[in-house]
Parts: sequence; structure tokens; C-alpha cells
Amino acid sequence: MSVIQVLWALVMATLLTFVSLPAGTATLSEAIRSFAWIVFLLYLPGSMDTIWRNSSGKATRRHWVLALALALTFASVFTDYLALGERWSFGWKVLLAILGLFCVEQIYRNTPSQQRWSVKFLALSMIGLFGFDLVMLSDALLFEALNANWWAARGFANAALVPLIAIASARIRNMKFEFGLSHNLAFHTATLALAGTYLMLVSLAGYLVNLAGGSMGGALQAFLAFCAFIALGVLLFASNVRSKIRVFIAKNFFTYQYDYRQEWLKFTDAMSQNSGQVVDSTVIAKRAAEALCRLMEAKTAAVWIRDAENQYAQIVNDNIAFKTPELVSNTDPLVVFLQERDWVISSSETIENPKIYGDVIFPAWVSDSSAILIAPLQLHGELVGFVLLAEPRATINLNWEVRDLVKTLGRQTASYLAQQQATRKVVELQQFESFNKMSAFVVHDLKNLVAQLNLLMANAARHKDNPEFQADMLSTVENVLGRMQGLLLQLRLGTKPSEPAIAIDVEKVIRLAVESKGTLTSVLELKIEAAKSLLVRGHTDRLSRVIGHLIQNADESCRQKRNTQDDTKTTNCGVEILVTVVDQKVLISVKDTGIGMDAAFVREKLFRPFNTTKGMGMGIGTFESAEYIKEVGGSLKVESEPSVGSVFTISLPLVRSDQLVS
Repeated sequence: MSVIQVLWALVMATLLTFVSLPAGTATLSEAIRSFAWIVFLLYLPGSMDTIWRNSSGKATRRHWVLALALALTFASVFTDYLALGERWSFGWKVLLAILGLFCVEQIYRNTPSQQRWSVKFLALSMIGLFGFDLVMLSDALLFEALNANWWAARGFANAALVPLIAIASARIRNMKFEFGLSHNLAFHTATLALAGTYLMLVSLAGYLVNLAGGSMGGALQAFLAFCAFIALGVLLFASNVRSKIRVFIAKNFFTYQYDYRQEWLKFTDAMSQNSGQVVDSTVIAKRAAEALCRLMEAKTAAVWIRDAENQYAQIVNDNIAFKTPELVSNTDPLVVFLQERDWVISSSETIENPKIYGDVIFPAWVSDSSAILIAPLQLHGELVGFVLLAEPRATINLNWEVRDLVKTLGRQTASYLAQQQATRKVVELQQFESFNKMSAFVVHDLKNLVAQLNLLMANAARHKDNPEFQADMLSTVENVLGRMQGLLLQLRLGTKPSEPAIAIDVEKVIRLAVESKGTLTSVLELKIEAAKSLLVRGHTDRLSRVIGHLIQNADESCRQKRNTQDDTKTTNCGVEILVTVVDQKVLISVKDTGIGMDAAFVREKLFRPFNTTKGMGMGIGTFESAEYIKEVGGSLKVESEPSVGSVFTISLPLVRSDQLVS
């Protein structure tokens, strides 16, 4: 470098004498000098060489900067030779100076603070060298002529930098250097650089329009500038453009594609919003899907979570363009593969090479062209769920680094889901504890009532012939009876019969339940599609209470719907009980056309204790009903739609006559 700098100084000094040089010699020496300093920064000795290497170890970043510097050098030289004008020549040289300052900035900013003493003199000397050129050439670009004073002082300024360059050369010879460029810094620097280049090109285009436009040149120039600025704003705010820039920088300017500390903090912040509140699994899944979409530059996502029946239900679908199943069996090849391998599946790989994952035959929707990947949500060897990302904004190479990061965030999501489930169970236990306290109060009241009856019986022997005592006794017994019935009603839902389940007649149980609900406000219709009586195993009183509870809920749903209508006379809302036999199972369906429930309420709250929509309800009726039906070997299913109605279906095994015990 010292030789090139000296030769440049000799050429500049010769121009001040009477010795003539070939045309273009000054321009050529200027271009070679700037280019040589940029090459020097690109090929610094020692471990600083790692600055310009990408994740695969290749010096791709160096090649990009070198190619740009070479292009600007040739442009400045040929502009002078072709006599295209001073403005063009100065413009290319300004860009060369800016590129040199960019290289200096990257080296100094990303040197660890404890090692900056090694490069600070190099940075100062290069800032002085390229900075002086930038100011001088910018002035020349503005006025289309070099300032004689700046030109004369330039040689002395360069000579003053020699001591700094000498010190820098001694310090960096054996220096250890580690490069740690911030992803955000690189992204914003690249964006500003592209925006600056764009604006410069627009300025040049505006200049040409002004020259060629005649009397309308100024107006056309202003209109071009307005359109260019609007277009720049659209591009900078376009998520697809920003995504492509981010991916390009990550691929070519970093040893690792991601700033893991920053990505982890972003993911944690996204998952911990309103952490003081108890959130359900749907909210957690949505947050995880949004975080993964941002990470993988995807537009849409879907999440499946394992339910109580060990199947995987889709609880999030962010407008996936293609058809995905709402329920995936735990025996599905996709689920089995994710459970056993814990791999991130690339949809493009399944399209290009269906055998890449062995002989596993995945469902067709896995290989859709707009899908990106499927990531498992696994915790302690158990598949809690999985995520599908689709519709990429920019193409991302799913290498080992990307797969490991997605898998790690998937495991973290699974831990959040497990924590949510554990928190919900703790809350339910606390609610059960409160319920047990209430039961203790009930027992205490029963004890007081028993004490009253004992006192009454103790006095009965002496005062049984006294008419006033008799009247008082009857009044006391009536009061005690009413209070005991109220207490028993409170405890009734939690009571389990001591007798075993027996074969009972379904029609008899249903009619008993209907008779117990004599105050219904809705029309009730009973349909039994069977030629003979149907028998199931259970308890007459408890099963009739379960059916009665469903009838009562259906009636209240219809009442709520009528209350929301402007004209109650035209509201046709009723309750229907339908009994059928399918595959040796008795199906008892209680259908209403009431207010209905949304899918989130059915999934998250309906069968959980202490969740109720009634002002005076305790929220354990449906929970107790489902638990009892499960206890006798059946199941309780729900289908509901807001403003349309609900269907509760009890499924119980049919008892044949040959199974009865005499």
C-alpha cells in the first residue's frame, strides 16, 4: 500500500509542474489508489480475514464488496475517457469514498472493546483519508468543479496521516480479531445503503429529465422525484422486501444466520405477554405461531395440540390457503414420525424426494407447495403438538442451524403449554378446596338441625299432649325439613351412589327426567327410534339427573335466545330428545335451537368445573354429568354453533337380553 500511495502522490505532484502526463493518468491513479485501500481493508492480515467470510467459510461478503469497488473504479475511469461529464466522474468517486468508509466502520464497530486499541489508529487514518475525499468530491459534485484550496491541501492531509498509518501497521500485524456483527445493524445498514443508491440513481435520472425536458423539465423532474419517494416508501414498508433483505444478509454476511440472544428474548417476550394472567392453550399456541412465522418469514401457520382423547386437535389456523385436517389421529404416520424422530419436516423436501424420510407416507397436505415446514412440540419425549408454517415471504434454506432453532423454540412452546395445564389444575384444586370448605359449612348446619330435632324429641315425652307444643313441633319439623332439603340439594351433585350399576330402561329414565322438569318454557319433543325397550347400565336417579340437567340447559339456552330477540312471538325455539341405536350403542341426543356456544368455550371451559354462564350457577353440572357418563362406560359429545343451537349426545353401551343376570 505504501508503494501505491507514494506513486499516487508522485502523479499528483507532477500535475502541479510543467511536466505533461498522458490524458486520464490522474483519474486512473485516483481510482487505483481508492480501490487499493479498499482491497487492503478487505484483506487485512491475521484473523481479521474472518470478517468477510459467510457461514460456510467462503469469503462471499468480501467478493460482494470487492466486485462493487471494482465496478465503481471502472465506472469512474471510463466516464473520464468517454467524456461523459464531470458530474458523473465525481459521482462515482464519491461512491468509492463512501464504500471505503463503510469498510472502516464495519471493522471498528465490530471489534471487541478490549481489542479496539489495535484498530483505532487504522480507523482514524482511513476516516481521514476517505473522509477528506468525500468532502472534497461532494463539493465538486455540487459545483461541477474541484475547489482549488481543497485540492492543494489534500496532499498535506495525506502526508499527515502517515504516522497514524505506521502505528496502525505495527499494531495489527499480530492482532487477534473476532468479528461479531449485529444482525439489526447489518439489516439497517444494508437498507440505508440500498435506499441511498436508489435515491442517487433517481437524482441522476432527474438530472437527465431536466436536461431533456425543455420548458417542462423542472415539472417533470419534480414529478419524478415525488413518484420515486413514494415508491421507496412502499418498498421499505413491504414485508416481503424486508424479509428478502434480512434473509440475504443472514446468508451472506454472518457465520451464524441468527442472533440467538435477540431471537430468544423476542420469543420469550412474545410468549410472556400478560404473564400475570392465566391464559389458555389457544392463546399460547397463537403466540408461538406468530413468533415462528416472524422467525421463518412465513405468512400463515396452523397448530395442533393433543387433547384429552390423545388425538391432535387444530386450535390455531391463521388462514392457511390449503385444506388441513381439524383432527389428526395419534396413529397417523406424521404423528408417529414426529413422536419417534423429533425432526423438523421440510415440505419442499417431501415434494422433491418423497423417500428422504424413509418409507413414511405423509398425508397429502404435508407436501403442499405453499407449505414450508412442520415442527414438533415435544417435551420429555412426549409429542404435545406440532406446528405447520406456510406461504414464505422469502426463501430460507432449512439447514441444520434453522432446524435446531425451530426445534428448540418448539420445545419451549411445549413447556409453556405444560405450564399452562399445570396452572389450570392448580386453580381447579383451589376451587375444589373452596367447595370442600362449603361442604364443611353444610355439615355444620346439618349438625345444628340434628340438634334441634334431638331437643324436640327430648321435650316430646313431657309436652306431647300440649296443643301449643304440637303446633310448634310441626312448625319446627317443617322448617328443618325445608332446610335439609336445601342442603341436600347442594350436596346432591357430588354424591355417588353406593349401589352398583344395573340394567335400566332408557325410555323410563328419560320420561322421569322430563317429568322432573315440569316448569320448562320451551316446547319439548321426544323421539325414540326403536321397536323395543332399550337397556343400558347405570343408575336411574343419576342418569335421569344428567338428562334433566341437559334438558334444563337447553331450555335456558332457548330462553336466552328469546330474550335477545326483538319480537319474542316469532322466535321458534324448542328442545328435542332423540334416542337412536348405532353400532350397539344407545345415543341420547338433547338438541336445542337456542343461543349456542362458540368452539373456544366448548373446548376450553364447558367440561371444566367452576366455569358457568349462569349468574347463580356453580359450574359443576356439566362436569359432573360428563364424569358420570364416563364412569358407566359411555361418552358425552357436544356440537354447537352460536345463534344456531347445540346438540349434547350421550353414548352408552347397549345391554342385550343375553347379558342380563337373572
